Amino acid sequence: MRSRQILGRRRSACSGAERGFTLIEALVSLFIVSLAIVAMVQASARTLRTQASAERHLEAVALAESRLDAIALLPEDSLEGYADARSGEISLGLRRYVWRALVRKEQDTRLWRAAVSIEWEEGDFDLETVFYRRGDDRLRRLESP
Repeated sequence: MRSRQILGRRRSACSGAERGFTLIEALVSLFIVSLAIVAMVQASARTLRTQASAERHLEAVALAESRLDAIALLPEDSLEGYADARSGEISLGLRRYVWRALVRKEQDTRLWRAAVSIEWEEGDFDLETVFYRRGDDRLRRLESP
């Protein structure tokens, strides 16, 4: 592009619309784009953390339900062994869970209250149920009228 000198000033042969971006405009737009990228990366990381947390919680729920099912199938003399809380560890791959179970006989000698707690690094989950034992030591579900 040729420059013309008019009255001691240099003027570009291009009009103002054809000049392009200045350095400041380019830096500002680069800054705005980088802010948007940082926000997207943070949102993705937050989503991954939430998904992992939900997965751990669902595993804990399944483990608690499984432990309660196993307790409900025990004979009555074994249930009395749970009067003092029992505990143990469960490993699922690299994930480690600690469970605690407590079983108490209710006022009616055929009703049993069982509570299971599952703990892991980021949280815990508690599950409690009441079940009925017939005199012949078989499990019977309580049905609502």
